[in-house]
Amino acid sequence: MNGADRFQLFFDRITRRTTGCGNVIRARITIDGIIPENHFRELINSNKALRFLAGRYPKREWYSTIYRWKVNKQVDTSRILSIHSEQNAEVKIQQLLATDCTLKPGDSIKLAVVYQKNERTHIIISVNHSLLDYAGMENLIASVAGISKNIIPEKQLKSEGTFIKKFKDTVSATAYVASRTSWNLRRLNKNIQQPKPCIEVFEFTTEESSKIKQHLQNEIKSTALPFFVAVSLAAIHNNKNLLTDKSGDFFIAVPLDRRPASHKNVLTGNYLSFVYFHKADSEMSDIRSLTVTFGAQMIQQARKAIPEKFISLLELFRFLPPAIYWAWMNLPTKGNSTSFALSLLSNSALEKNTFMGFKVIDVTHYPPVISPPGLNIVFTEFRSQLKIIISYDEKRISKSQIQDFIIEVRKNLLN
Repeated sequence: MNGADRFQLFFDRITRRTTGCGNVIRARITIDGIIPENHFRELINSNKALRFLAGRYPKREWYSTIYRWKVNKQVDTSRILSIHSEQNAEVKIQQLLATDCTLKPGDSIKLAVVYQKNERTHIIISVNHSLLDYAGMENLIASVAGISKNIIPEKQLKSEGTFIKKFKDTVSATAYVASRTSWNLRRLNKNIQQPKPCIEVFEFTTEESSKIKQHLQNEIKSTALPFFVAVSLAAIHNNKNLLTDKSGDFFIAVPLDRRPASHKNVLTGNYLSFVYFHKADSEMSDIRSLTVTFGAQMIQQARKAIPEKFISLLELFRFLPPAIYWAWMNLPTKGNSTSFALSLLSNSALEKNTFMGFKVIDVTHYPPVISPPGLNIVFTEFRSQLKIIISYDEKRISKSQIQDFIIEVRKNLLN
């Protein structure tokens, strides 16, 4: 298990304990037409990627701190698939989007098919995040869809650098993060009840998406990520009742895909690091100034090789006992690692491909609900239409507050 896998395993245990559901990522594929049920039953028996994931599980010996991946080749794969024909397909889909995937053999991946009034087929794929990342999920979808037969189940990523170098990188990365977090971190109101995971999806029209791109290119003059962080932070800041404390610092960690080209077609494994954005509440400014600030912070971290150093940190932290790992994650910010989480996903491979020979209407990737921080914002695009997927803890932030938040985000994006 590499450092990023171990990192996701840590959050799997946190979120299962707090929300009742693990660190699970999901994809929903909507198809024009009805794919026959027997196609999926044949798929479960023949697809090597599905069978490999179903049998993969982590194991740690009692005398060791290291988790290793094992594969049970005799696992019963029939549990992967469920077929549903519903009068109200959307209600069933929402239930399936809350399904847990543990790391027990046969339970780490689920494929659900929902038929909608003889018009559409919805496929929901859920996988424990410890097994794979967004690119791995896309590889799985490509394998299931029949558009790629070159998927490699697993491939060891060669560790580079000496222990001394990794230790220095770890100290440097820890010092960088610690210097930009604080005990008065701005975050969602504390929840004293059992968290309630929820997901909302907001889509912009093609015309609105084009206008946002023009605003970004012609007026903001920036790349997308710092702009999306700026509009999200401004929307949070303008909804004062969402946050604890009257002042403090915002701190946002955004995952970066660090998958090497040699692992492009590899199914399993997480290949990630982070870039960090921070801003004091007293220093909040307009969207363009915030975007410039965050763009400069990205450049500064690239020059200091912070993402590479954080990878070294994750690699070394694999050797820490779980209790110490927990303490390291919680100590700097009283158990709140960020003010909120944000991701920017690349486009799906199904934009220009079919699924089992059928036309694809839409693809949406859903992040897990991890509380704290209790709010995860994902920006993505499908066929030139911008989407915002928000996973949140309804005991910390209500649905009406999410609606108010998205109104602010829309105004910021569309200027």
